[in-house]
Amino acid sequence: MKKLCILLLLGGFAYTSSAQNVVLLEYFLDTDEGYGNNTVMSVTPAADGPFPFSVDLTGVSIGHHKLYIRTRDSDGRWSLTSRRNLEVIPSFTDKNVTAAEYFFDVDPGVGNAVSIPVSPQIADVSQNFAATTSLLAPGYHKLYIRTKDEQGAWSLTARRNVNVVRSEEPMLVSGVEYFFGNDPGVGKASFIEFNAPLTDGDFNFTIPAAQIPTGVDTLFLRAKDSTNKNWSLTAFKTKYFITSNCPNSVWLGTVSNDWHNPANWSCNQVPNATTEVVIVGLTTYPCEVLTGN
Repeated sequence: MKKLCILLLLGGFAYTSSAQNVVLLEYFLDTDEGYGNNTVMSVTPAADGPFPFSVDLTGVSIGHHKLYIRTRDSDGRWSLTSRRNLEVIPSFTDKNVTAAEYFFDVDPGVGNAVSIPVSPQIADVSQNFAATTSLLAPGYHKLYIRTKDEQGAWSLTARRNVNVVRSEEPMLVSGVEYFFGNDPGVGKASFIEFNAPLTDGDFNFTIPAAQIPTGVDTLFLRAKDSTNKNWSLTAFKTKYFITSNCPNSVWLGTVSNDWHNPANWSCNQVPNATTEVVIVGLTTYPCEVLTGN
């Protein structure tokens, strides 16, 4: 029960003379029900002096009100009515948080934002929630959050900055480029596109023998993903087996690094331009973003 304690000093409230005593007082808030029809309280009879009493504020709305007070003496005569302004404020005891809401960028109004279930409903709440960002454009936005207590009062609105990024689509290896010797630059080497792109796996492809320079034995490779933005690190292979137009012929490389020297082949014959060159044992490397065209 809410109460307001009042110390009433009756210096000139009553019409009484020193022979009469104040025996009653009554008070009311805002609306007068008539003499003797409001809240009446007995006091210790006295001709004059302080008369402490409490005002019951149960059911009185929060905000500004007018308190009226008057007294009655032992002859039944009422004093003038005194008025005081007062403000009823919420209790300072902790209230339980019963609801919460959030919104991005533009406030739709208190109670009209996206609801956040609160559990347990206690005074100090600490919990995680997921904010839906599917309708937001990629980039920076402002997230606002507020809570409501058990008396229906809303908190101040808190703000956080968030950055919405687009989820990456699964990247597929769409092809590979290769070169021998000097690197011409990312995206500028010979490119082979795969018919069946995969996120990972083994990829077989052929390199025409005529494109292999004389005197080199290192093959460089890098893969490109299906977004056409990301290239893998550059891998290289210094030993590889090549099928030639000579049955069961393999690369020996015992004489020199010269591709066109027949002595470097097991059957003493250089593969011709129609020979399929199969690279085996190549290791797949993860994609990273590189600068390229």
